[in-house]
Formats: sequence, C-alpha cells, structure tokens
Amino acid sequence: MQIVIDNLSLNYGDNSVFSGLSLDIVDGESLVLLGPSGCGKTSTMRCIAGLEEPSTGSITIGDRTVFSATDGINISPHRRNVGMVFQSYAVWPHKTVFENVAYSLRRQRVGGGQIRERVGRVLELVGLAEMADRGASLLSGGQMQRVALARSLVMQPSVLLLDEPLSNLDARLRERLRLELRELQLSLGLTSVYVTHDQVEAFALADRIALMQDGKILQLASPEEIYAHPATTSLASFLGVGNIFGCTVDRGGAHVADSDLIVELPASAKALSGATSVCMRPEDLTVAPLADGLHGSNTWAGHILVSSFQGASIRYRVALDAGPTLDAVAARRSGPTLRTGERVTVTCPVEAAQVLLDDGGPAPTATDLVTTGVAA
Repeated sequence: MQIVIDNLSLNYGDNSVFSGLSLDIVDGESLVLLGPSGCGKTSTMRCIAGLEEPSTGSITIGDRTVFSATDGINISPHRRNVGMVFQSYAVWPHKTVFENVAYSLRRQRVGGGQIRERVGRVLELVGLAEMADRGASLLSGGQMQRVALARSLVMQPSVLLLDEPLSNLDARLRERLRLELRELQLSLGLTSVYVTHDQVEAFALADRIALMQDGKILQLASPEEIYAHPATTSLASFLGVGNIFGCTVDRGGAHVADSDLIVELPASAKALSGATSVCMRPEDLTVAPLADGLHGSNTWAGHILVSSFQGASIRYRVALDAGPTLDAVAARRSGPTLRTGERVTVTCPVEAAQVLLDDGGPAPTATDLVTTGVAA
C-alpha cells in the first residue's frame, strides 16, 4: 500500500515535534526513518499508526484517508490495518508461541480452523514453526522478537511499522535478523516503515532512507546515495563518516583549517563555495611504510598512533606531519600489519576526497576526529 503524508504537523502543547512534514512512500517500499533521538522519527511512525493525533495535514494509506485535520477524519488505530512491531517484545510469558500469535485473531472471533492455518503459515515464515507449543518464557531474545513480528504479520496488515525492534539484541543476532527482516519484506512485497538511529541497520534494510534532524527530512535517497553523497557535514558526521575537517576551497584544493594539509580535489568539488568541510573516508585511504620521499597526489607522511587488529581488517590512527590525525582501515591481507610509532605514508585518491557544505553547526577542525561506527 502507498502511504502519503502531506503537510503534517505535530505539537505537544507549545512544543513542535515537526511542522509541514510531507513524505510519499510507494507500494512495496521499505523506507527507513533515520536520525538521532528527538528528531521526530518515532512520532512520525506513531502518526501513521494512529497512536498520535497530528495538529495539521493528512495521511493516506492506499486510497483511504486515515487522517485529515481539514476534514475531521481520524480513523482509530485498529481500523487502519497497520501492523506495528515495538522495541519491547510485549510477549505474554505465560502463553505459548502459538497462543501469543493467535491472540489477536481470537479477539476478532476468527474461526479455529482459519486461526490454525494463518498462525501456522506465519510461524513457518519467521522460522518458529517447531516452537509453536513452547512457552514464551523459554524463548531467547531473538525468538521473542520473531514472535512479536509474527503477531503483526498474522493480521495481514497493509503496512508494517517497526520501531527499533532489534535494539535490545546482541550485535551478532541483530546482524542476522536484519537480513531475515529484509528477506521477509522483499518476499511479501510489504510496504514497511522502519525507525532506527543505527545507520548500519538503515543501510541494510532500506530501499530509501529519510534522514531526519529537528523534525525535518534533510535528505531522502537510496542507501547508496546517502552513503556516497551525504548532503551536509552534520549528516555525514551522524552517519559515522570519518576524517571530516573544516576547510577553505580554492583552485589549489582544500586547505584544512589549523594545519598545513592541502587535499587535492576532483574538479566538481572545487566548484563549491561557502563554509565547507573536506572528508576522506577511512576505507579509501592507503597506509604504507614510509619509503624514499613522497610520490603522487594526496600522499602525506606521518606516524602510527594506534594499530588495531580487527579480524578481517586493521584500523590505523595516523598523525600526519602536516597536522591532522586520520583514521584508515586496511584489509588484513593487503600487507603486513604496521606497528605503533612506525613512520608511514597515507594516500587518498583524488576522486575519493569529498567536500561537504556545512549547515550551521561548528565546522570540525584539524584536531577533531570523527571516526566510523554506529551513531548513538
């Protein structure tokens, strides 16, 4: 089902959560609302579900208007045919897996035969068919989350809403369930809206990502586009992009603030004007033992402050002679592990250097280090 949000506003007293929010989610799409705490992403989802009443605007699901401030329409949550999976599992521990999933169908007085068929089918779908008679108190966290998902799917919703459902799980299980959720969404062709503050999760689950800050959608694009071309410095920082430094740009390249470092840029980046920052992603940098002199564009000398073996990769923190400290990530098999204190060269391909427009916040300086990782 298509979801159309038009000019939506939500206020709590004098506090405006968001104003004039518009969003078009196409049929069968997985849209992720990504942003820091307090940006309005969960409130947007709750408005779609009918758990919050907006102040202005309208919401349409399919060809049905479920909310319109102008026309006085506000369809109750249980009549919107929307499934919702919350961060807390809300699984009844005294009931079996089957009874937990069947509960809503029994409340709707669905026939026993149909209940068995629908619950059996959805438990098979989420990989819990063999646990139908197991008490919920005996389940692991991941299994409980599957029960919560099955409980929503058994109602055959038009839209599935997921509010950080994996945040209580350990990292390895979270990674596995991301893939399972994505596979499930694709196989069902179900329109879904997923709320998270974890950019790795957003990249794994989305057809498109809506990046939110302060109640506004600042960028709406595919995961690939968001990753490769964040719209502003603050968005790049939130996404965990590393090595962001305030700079001034001229024909000679990006002059990093408070340092002697000059980064040669691709021609397209030199056209930007105004307050800017230069970005060099850790995975794009090459670190090698210092040889006889420096050769090629964007090659700088420095020494290793930290060398961290991380299994498939090695992470280096390098202090450049020209001033800034850079993070770099190298594949484990790309060469010998370099040690703390070793003199090295760091090279950044010209085409990998990006210039980002600042958006009102303080520009990072050469002494600021923004490392990759999951945003809090």
